[in-house]
Amino acid sequence: MNLPRTATVAFPLSWVQEKRLLIEELERPSALESSAQCGLVAFQITGGVVSTTLEVALNEIVRRHEALRSTVFPSPSISLLERKSRLMAFASTGAFAPGLYQQMALPAAKIPLNVIPVEENAAEETIARVLNAELSTPFKYSAAPLLRGHLLRLSPTQHLLILVFWQMLMDSWSLRIIERELIMLYGIFSHSCFSTMPAPQFHFRDFVISQHAQARSGRFDPIISLRRQQKPSLEESQIWRGNMPWTEKASRESAGGLEGISLSEVLVERVLALAAELSTTVQVVVLTALYLVLYIYTRKLSIAIWVNFPNRDLSRFTHTIGFFVSSHLMAVEMSPRLTAKEVVNVVHAAVAQVRQYQHVPSAFLWQNVPLKLSDLSIRFNAIDESPPDDQTSAAPSLSISRANLPYLSGYRSDPGLQVVMIVKRSGIALKVYHSAGLPIAESQHFLADIVSVVDAMTGEPGIELSHLTRTS
Repeated sequence: MNLPRTATVAFPLSWVQEKRLLIEELERPSALESSAQCGLVAFQITGGVVSTTLEVALNEIVRRHEALRSTVFPSPSISLLERKSRLMAFASTGAFAPGLYQQMALPAAKIPLNVIPVEENAAEETIARVLNAELSTPFKYSAAPLLRGHLLRLSPTQHLLILVFWQMLMDSWSLRIIERELIMLYGIFSHSCFSTMPAPQFHFRDFVISQHAQARSGRFDPIISLRRQQKPSLEESQIWRGNMPWTEKASRESAGGLEGISLSEVLVERVLALAAELSTTVQVVVLTALYLVLYIYTRKLSIAIWVNFPNRDLSRFTHTIGFFVSSHLMAVEMSPRLTAKEVVNVVHAAVAQVRQYQHVPSAFLWQNVPLKLSDLSIRFNAIDESPPDDQTSAAPSLSISRANLPYLSGYRSDPGLQVVMIVKRSGIALKVYHSAGLPIAESQHFLADIVSVVDAMTGEPGIELSHLTRTS
């Protein structure tokens, strides 16, 4: 079912979006009107930038993609009493019943681009101030678009474009689409008043409506039935934050934040070589290292963590902005006599299995996992931040690329512990996003342990699990 593009019609949220909103509503009653869950991206722009042209290009992207013009509101057909009843059931048992929220793509919306001159030698302080202000400012659902933009002038030829958005508005894949279109549209509007880019054929609501239709038709039922049969063993093997080797007292005193580390060039080359040898991906190699670190910490031979999948296997949504990501609980069975290379193959097989049903909403598969437990779990997310291969610009003197932001010590992410692997053209980086409860020193050790295991398994793929130890 495709709705007319000009129609302002309410449609459901995806299950991932709605579940995140329900969790936030339980934490903050004001979440009915606004969301404190923010995502952000920064682009380093080199060259002379005309801010008005950049603003036009940015707003053309908003015009092209419905998801960027969407607003969220409570479903008017659900009474307050029924809403409270569903929320209580969701909080106590994890029982998930969608329909408490709806969304709508507005016919038009505009993002004002706030231009901020940065004094010499004050770049880090200014960026930190802007980020802290933005990340502490909730998004009001009634004030679409749920996206804000700032252009920091670091020098006449160096700029930083910061976009802050509602976390459930779009995924990391969408950010690559924005990067590609921003480069192309800036070039177009540097010479013309009109865009020549073809309009997107599909929008995020097409995906959401299709997802709901498949659920109603019973297409997901066989997979849901199978996974629910496996659920007890998966939950038993799941790794919670409480399994980790830091003290409860230190955990209570931690406010959360973000830590990061980059792999050396030599280590990246070894990861690439091992992935090529085993016909797998660098993501699987690093994910294997995470499983091995958790084995070292817990000595559990059956380990399950949540793994994010981009859910972009349908080609018609390749160039669509939206939040398509699905998270699935993925278990890996190990043995002390297995070698690191053999565990890579086990993880590769597990990923291939989950990919077969990645399109099934995880809210259906794991809807009865109590929130107090799922909020403490471990999550892995692989993000590709390498520049799009087909990016071109009619303004060759201008360069736009993803920027690093080392100023997020107070950044708050989803509950629990999220390990993010970032693939760039220049290498591979690892980050740990953690909510309140993980000491900063321990998160640094955690990253160091992952890198140490990557080093061991790529330097000596025949090493057995029983010989792996914590080194940090």
